[in-house]
Amino acid sequence: MSRKTIWIVGAVAFLLYAIVVWLIAPMLKLEGGSLWIVRIALWFLGLCAVALIAWYYAKRAPETDTGPSSTDDVDVAFHTAKAALSSSKKAPGGVPALPVVIVLGAEGSAKTTAIVRAGIEPELLAGEVFRGEATAPTAGVNVWYVEGAAIVEAGGALTASAERWGRLIPHLQPSRAAAALG
Repeated sequence: MSRKTIWIVGAVAFLLYAIVVWLIAPMLKLEGGSLWIVRIALWFLGLCAVALIAWYYAKRAPETDTGPSSTDDVDVAFHTAKAALSSSKKAPGGVPALPVVIVLGAEGSAKTTAIVRAGIEPELLAGEVFRGEATAPTAGVNVWYVEGAAIVEAGGALTASAERWGRLIPHLQPSRAAAALG
């Protein structure tokens, strides 16, 4: 169970507890200020109990839902690309701050060769293009920068794996603030 779920369950439990206290407190035959003091005291005790229990379980819960390892080559490539873009002041927000062209294709379909020989002079930010003089097949992902845009080349093996493709997509999405502000 994620931390967010634990806190939501705790909030719902406290809400139900508060309703029960509201309904049961008058059965103590108290009126006016005394009734309110008992209600507030019970609500405070319930809130403290729920907060402690939720904190205890949230502390032991994973920070995020479990997924593929963060050492995946896709994550490493985008981290490297962000570092390169930040250090060159071209796009401090990384790839999500840029317009993106995604190049897809089967293994051996000359994606890398097409980018290298397109005459657009791309700057490789992350990935491997050459082995010696020959163009290397793309194992994971190559990230390029060209004239204010990013080119993301997904290798054939990456597009064939739903898990790895799922690792790629979040790296392409702009932050909510950037998307809202344009």
